[in-house]
Amino acid sequence: MTSLQTLVRDALKIKNPSLFRELQMRGGLNEFLAEKVEEIQDAIHNRELEIAQAQGYNRLLRTNPMEAVGVMNMASALAREEVLGEMLEFLLPETSQPRPDATTLSETPI
Repeated sequence: MTSLQTLVRDALKIKNPSLFRELQMRGGLNEFLAEKVEEIQDAIHNRELEIAQAQGYNRLLRTNPMEAVGVMNMASALAREEVLGEMLEFLLPETSQPRPDATTLSETPI
């Protein structure tokens, strides 16, 4: 298991333990982790390119290759942080989260 798979597994186990248990019991955990890791890697790569482009990476590559390496390293770190922060939430499905405006029958005025 890669470090990213371990990170995804641990985040899922902490943030949505019921989904983790369900996937484990169904035997779908490894497939879920593989799909999520691929999705995260693609998102990181795309975000890296966006950040690097915004920082003038292509121009720097021609004029100052050492600075271009620094820009790409910064873009990689920032992209990884942003994407992982967003994609490791594993929010509970809407059907299992109580609505803040939900009322019970006893609270409903007659």
